[in-house]
Amino acid sequence: AVVKAPPQTPAIGVDFAITFDGFAAAGAYLNAATVTYAVYEADAITAFTIASVPVTGTLAYVAASDGNYAGTLESTITGQMVEGSAYWLAVTAVQSTIDDARWMELIAEKRGPT
Repeated sequence: AVVKAPPQTPAIGVDFAITFDGFAAAGAYLNAATVTYAVYEADAITAFTIASVPVTGTLAYVAASDGNYAGTLESTITGQMVEGSAYWLAVTAVQSTIDDARWMELIAEKRGPT
């Protein structure tokens, strides 16, 4: 199943916490999944790249949770985003024969003095 999460606004040049809660399938939480993410441009097709390398990463299981995973989109990544531009964060959790996908829209914003 693919779930679309509410839009988020990472600040340009600042670490952005990524959290996804409740990865589950067939009534059971995915507490031992391999969870990866990829960042896409506004069209949700074109990979967001830095120095021609697609931006990808992993999320770690939050201990003693019900399918919760967390990670960080580093400041070196958000620092390459353009203010007001939309991006998509695609997250996939795979455990055994089960997979779960989530998408989150990101709208880059500048924080602090203008």
